[in-house]
Formats: sequence, C-alpha cells, structure tokens
Amino acid sequence: MAVVAVLGIVAGFFGLPATGLRSPTGAAQPTVTVTATVTAASDKPLQDKGGDQGTPAPTASSDATTAVFYHGTVRLEGYFELDTNPPSEGLAVGGDILLPETLSDGIARFADIRMALVEADQKPPTQSECANLVHTQGRDVVEATAGESLCLITGRDRTALVKLKKVLFGGTDDPNEDSAQAEITVWDK
Repeated sequence: MAVVAVLGIVAGFFGLPATGLRSPTGAAQPTVTVTATVTAASDKPLQDKGGDQGTPAPTASSDATTAVFYHGTVRLEGYFELDTNPPSEGLAVGGDILLPETLSDGIARFADIRMALVEADQKPPTQSECANLVHTQGRDVVEATAGESLCLITGRDRTALVKLKKVLFGGTDDPNEDSAQAEITVWDK
C-alpha cells in the first residue's frame, strides 16, 4: 500500500489523476490580464555609436532643415560666384554661373555650367527637387526669360535657385551692359 501511495503522489505531481492528490502544477491558477502599450517601430536609421541602439539617428530632410546660405537679389553679368555671401562677380574665367549674353527679345543665355530650367508656370522647387532637376535634366547651355528660374550646383556642392526678375539687353552699342536681375537662393550642403 505504501508503494501505491508513493506512485499516486508521483503521478499526481506530473498532473496525472491520482488518488485525490494535486500537484503544484495542477492547482488552479488565477487569471491575470496584462495590458501593454506597443509603439510602432520607426523607419529611421539607428545610431551606430556603440550606445543605445533604440535611439533614432537624426535625419535631415533636405528641405525642412537645410539652411539657406544666401537669399537675395543680385545683378548677374559675366561669371558670378555663388559660394560667397553675398554672391560676387567671378574672375574672368570661373564661377558658379555664366551669363555671357542677353538677346534683344529678353532672353538671357547662360552657358558653361550644368543647370536645369524651371519654367515660369511651375512652382518653385525645393532644395532637393532643384538638385534632382540638375542631375536628371541639366544642360550646359540654357536660355531663360524673366519669370523663369535655373537650378544649379555650385563649385562647393551647394544647390542654388536663380529666378530671373529682369533681363537687360545692352545691344551692339554696349554689349557689356548685358545683364539680368535675379533673386537667388543658395542652400547649404
């Protein structure tokens, strides 16, 4: 009988029905409800500095956080340097934008620098849109009229938007007067 009682205790311990004994695991357990708040994972990259891997790395939306290096109105003629603040006339050769001539019908001809034309009826591009236009539609010679804009990348990799306000024609009497008044925005890298 002692053997049967020991077997009953061992069987009950493993959750098998036995002689009325209950194992610790077979005892009734109270119901517990847990409420948890889960935050969706971010698609931002994680910092890799050996620290807390759960902290998102700062991301810079090129339009929301890119600082403006220069914004203002200038008179363009010849080579013009946009990497100075304010922009300045360039050397005889070199600069970020070249206006070699204007035409009598109000057209400014820009050359030697890769740029993209933004027509007057289009909304002004953001910094990233402007840079993308240069990379996908850029040309080395662009003709533009008042109201149109040019996107370009400067010698120091800044993106610039040049909106023509007025095109001045010097004519054959004074070709040195060929110029354009432009509103220029140059964004930092």
